[in-house]
Amino acid sequence: GLIGCGNMGVHLATQANQVEGAKVVAVCDPDQERASQASSKLGGVPTFADHNDMLSHSEVNAVIIASPNSQHAPQACDAAKAGKHIFCEKPMAPTLEECDRMIQAAKEAGVKLMIAQVLRFFPVFQETIRLVSSGVIGEPRAVRIVRTGGAKGIFESGWRTKYAHTGGILMEINAHELDFMRVLCGDVELVNAVADQIVHGVYDYHDTFFVEMRFRSGAIGCLHSSIADSLGGYHMVIQGTKGTLMNEGFGGPIRYAEFDGEQKVIQASEIQAEEPYHHELRLFVEAVLEDKEPPVTGLDGRAAVELAIAAYRSANTRNTVRLPLGIAT
Repeated sequence: GLIGCGNMGVHLATQANQVEGAKVVAVCDPDQERASQASSKLGGVPTFADHNDMLSHSEVNAVIIASPNSQHAPQACDAAKAGKHIFCEKPMAPTLEECDRMIQAAKEAGVKLMIAQVLRFFPVFQETIRLVSSGVIGEPRAVRIVRTGGAKGIFESGWRTKYAHTGGILMEINAHELDFMRVLCGDVELVNAVADQIVHGVYDYHDTFFVEMRFRSGAIGCLHSSIADSLGGYHMVIQGTKGTLMNEGFGGPIRYAEFDGEQKVIQASEIQAEEPYHHELRLFVEAVLEDKEPPVTGLDGRAAVELAIAAYRSANTRNTVRLPLGIAT
């Protein structure tokens, strides 16, 4: 069952329908017109205005939650209590308390909980993980990501203009990058951040961040995030003990070289990879059918939220913040 019939929800449901062993049999959205439009795109499945009503549908045994971020926790907890497996869009939830409730509810109900940190599955980023894991640049010791752009479109109206609903840009956008940096370098020990609101638009949160991290491995990291950049761009650099790897985001290319070695280039078009949303949903379905742990767990989703909260706290207090902020139950 699909909860939340926006563009992302419908795309996820469409991909789920292409996964062997899965079929979307119901959709839910309080906006009945949006629910009806989603239903027509998915073969005329039943529509619901209340997710609890959909959870009682006899053929629903798992849910895709693609609603506003502030609704993830209550909907996931209700799904768990109803015995439904949960695939939840990122960010997991705007607070650690909500993340912990989701983890505990899934644990008590014995259902799978997977968080959709899909950046891991985009071809350029998937290949970046593979290359770094293979040791071509040695042990990763520093990672820098720049992801900037303008606030036109989704941040100009609706629920994404409010921090209470989104968790700000470090959750709504950069849950991806925070998760990815943790995949590369492990858990974070210290966070130091500065922030500003450069463009005073309709959104009620900082639009530009520099977030510095010290990982428990000893590695260091920096994230530059902004929705107040009229040029925009994506750039990642990973420095290792044997060399450096760079990528320029979703369209590539990837460049890497060992010290005093020849530079190698991989174009994005050369990377053979599964459609990323299909990939993550296929792995979720496999986890359910084969009773194994999903590749992105509730604890992984919580870790990205914790990093964002630590960065906000650091920016607001002008102090370095030490992790963990709290322990999941």
